[in-house]
Amino acid sequence: MRQLFQDPKAGTVQVVDVPEPALRPGTLLVRNVRSVISPGTERAAVETARSSYLKTARNRPDLVRKVMDSIRREGLLAAYRKVQTKLAEPQALGYSSAGVVVAVGPGAGDRFRVGDRVACAGAGIASHAETICVPVNLAARIPDGVSFDLAAFATLGAIALHGVRQMEPRLGDRHAVIGLGILGLVSVQLLRAHGARVAGFDLAPDLVERARSLGIDVAAVGSTDDQVQTALAWTGGVGVDGVVVTAASPSDAPMVAAAGMCRERGRVVAVGLVPFGLPRETAYPKELELRIARSYGPGRYDAGYEEKGLDYPIGYVRWTETRNLEAFLECLGSGQVEIGSLITHRYRIEDAPAAYDELVAGGGPRPLGMVIEYPEPSPEAETKPVARPSPGAVAAVSKPIEGDLGVAFVGAGAFARSVLLPAFRGRPGVRLRRVVEAQGLLAYDAQRKFGFEEIGTDLDEALADDAVHLVCVLTRHDQHGPIVAKALRAGKHVFVEKPLALSEEHLREVEEAAASAPGLVLVGFNRRFSPMAKAIREAMATRGPLLMAYRVNAGALPPGHWTTDPEIGGGRIVGEGCHFIDLLSFLTGDAGIVSVEAACAGRPEGLTEDAAIQLAFADGSVGQILYTASGEPSIGKERLEVHAGGASAVLEDYRTCTIHRGRKGTKVGGAGKGHAEEVAALVEAARRGGPSPIPLRVLVEVTRTTFEFHRRLAGGRNLPLEARASGRN
Repeated sequence: MRQLFQDPKAGTVQVVDVPEPALRPGTLLVRNVRSVISPGTERAAVETARSSYLKTARNRPDLVRKVMDSIRREGLLAAYRKVQTKLAEPQALGYSSAGVVVAVGPGAGDRFRVGDRVACAGAGIASHAETICVPVNLAARIPDGVSFDLAAFATLGAIALHGVRQMEPRLGDRHAVIGLGILGLVSVQLLRAHGARVAGFDLAPDLVERARSLGIDVAAVGSTDDQVQTALAWTGGVGVDGVVVTAASPSDAPMVAAAGMCRERGRVVAVGLVPFGLPRETAYPKELELRIARSYGPGRYDAGYEEKGLDYPIGYVRWTETRNLEAFLECLGSGQVEIGSLITHRYRIEDAPAAYDELVAGGGPRPLGMVIEYPEPSPEAETKPVARPSPGAVAAVSKPIEGDLGVAFVGAGAFARSVLLPAFRGRPGVRLRRVVEAQGLLAYDAQRKFGFEEIGTDLDEALADDAVHLVCVLTRHDQHGPIVAKALRAGKHVFVEKPLALSEEHLREVEEAAASAPGLVLVGFNRRFSPMAKAIREAMATRGPLLMAYRVNAGALPPGHWTTDPEIGGGRIVGEGCHFIDLLSFLTGDAGIVSVEAACAGRPEGLTEDAAIQLAFADGSVGQILYTASGEPSIGKERLEVHAGGASAVLEDYRTCTIHRGRKGTKVGGAGKGHAEEVAALVEAARRGGPSPIPLRVLVEVTRTTFEFHRRLAGGRNLPLEARASGRN
């Protein structure tokens, strides 16, 4: 299929052929018929991509702070690689489209059927592409009589509608709209549909004329002072009841005008790309209220709502983003909102890059309604046959491999691109055979950067490929266990980035598959492959039981990050803490974990990010992991101390390591967290047919230890000793 995307490094917009997206649980596959370019949001995205790094840094000091924190925590080289990987990621454009449902995923409910006409929403979802994968809460059925042309504007309409709802207009109110682009002109019509009288202001005369053609009460061009004076004259000096600001401007002039034209205790609603502050000298004496309209309504940015399909009860949240989409489509059907006359440009998908050149060029009439057209799907559309691995047959990959080792990546996100793929690419005897991504655009980008021979969105295609010997799993955590088990049953060697599994059920599935499969399994516990970790283990090997202390200053994740979702990420101890449990196990010679104790700081709800883990090993060694998201970034991320038999070792962030014997301290070389060494060991083991560089017993034991950590917290977190002794929880 064809998809439009932005190359942020080159600053160009391109159309490429990519695989269709995978159908995921709780989603629909939709064949787009129309999509709409947002003149404000998408123009800003393209201009940002074409800006210099210095200009971007000036505009986004928050990003600069994140980069500096990353440098302090991980070092300059690691931070540079991370930034370069992020800057090079292709950006899917578009967030408002309309098309036909061609497939309904499991768990999507019964709201939609194949053949339904739907409007779709969401950045990175309702993209400018021939086929898109849409969660059910980001789709709405198109009423009869509403064309695809009009329905494609539903997301923009829902944004305007949510802004109007924030205004709470009443019959007879007088309101103003500043900024008469698409959002502003739709807002004018919606306010009038609520029974309000409306004044509109813009700096462009042609947009003011369009507002007049739609029946606005007052429309004017002029400076900030001119806009204020016009509004005051229209209201007899009282001022308007409220202002919806839909302008896009780096200046605070629209907000200054809004404050100046409001009556006392009026309301300003910010919808557009403008600074959010109101001038105090005007807003304070009037006691103005400022409201921020967050996109198209409640549910936006809530992963539970948007990705998992969890709706809000209508008795508590009347207007969600889905219901706003549906309401706007009904407004189109009833004729309360007129969109057709606002369409100024049309492009076929293959010609769409020219639209962005027009957006940023300036001069001439400003583009308004910009529609991309796709071929309408045929009812007789052919379904591409997909090769499926035979459940009962496995390839004989347990034997040494003659020729190159064929590698497939399932998932190629930022970590894969910045760390693992560079370690695989160019390695003698390795052939990057396939990449599988849920979104075809990401698969295409991985192919052009790393040279994969084939790309796709279907895991089964990769598992059925006899030229694939090793499958590398780098998806979100909840998919790890099932994909590992499936790949093992297909006869492949498997590398999976930590964790191995999120649940006991998935872990047992992996164990059962591994028991009868010829392939090896390796989890991405790279730290044990670090030259510094190996040096510590060698130095302490004959000195008796070890006393180990590992401080991990992990840093806080943004609220709502998928890692902290119990169902998707499993929490940071399962998702990342397993790294450090494995390293302590490695230092003991994988003697075996015999007990685990857990405590957390405070009494957090859900999964903790601040905890202490106490481990005891079969050889008498003990280790403590202090994991915190609350530390000061400047002290570094990881510090390990190991003591035994008159010797001590201190490791700091895998950049420095010193082993002390007597009064002498020996510096250990070989900085780095062991990723390259891990890949080398994996490739060698897979080429010779096994065994795994880490025994399956250890991988399972470490994973179960993270599960036990959470069970311990749930059963006796921070309880007094007498409560533990009596068995009270």
